[in-house]
Amino acid sequence: MDDLTKQKEQYFKWLDTLPTERVPKGEEGFARSIGVSPVVLHDWRVDRYQKAKLDIDYDSKKFLLEQVKTADKGLMDACKKGSSAALNTYYQLIGRLKEEQKINVVISADEIAKQNRKAERELESGGYSIAEIGVSEMQDELPVLDAKIRQIEGRRKG
Repeated sequence: MDDLTKQKEQYFKWLDTLPTERVPKGEEGFARSIGVSPVVLHDWRVDRYQKAKLDIDYDSKKFLLEQVKTADKGLMDACKKGSSAALNTYYQLIGRLKEEQKINVVISADEIAKQNRKAERELESGGYSIAEIGVSEMQDELPVLDAKIRQIEGRRKG
């Protein structure tokens, strides 16, 4: 450690001491005691203040960007443990999972009545069984069919 660094440390220690307990009392006297000018002490004090201010006024965006590697590692660890939320996030980040889109479909009362009559005719005539219906066909008619099946089964039992 060079003499200037030692002097700087002595000055900061003196500066951190309560003013009533400082020896020597004044900054000029302290500057003479360590062999520097009062201007040098002033520069050191300003430099120390600026560094402290930088520590306080950090850039949060920069900090968060510096944490990306840590966050990515944490995400991968969570995926390896089977976290569905982590896997969902991972697939969204790599573009293999798109945000779910909700679509509202409005069906008129006439269309519902028409589908109900059609389902009732098919079930009463024994036109097809649920097992014979393809999944894609069934998804469209499932709510109507479910209600009609219960209704018809109730009539057959009764």
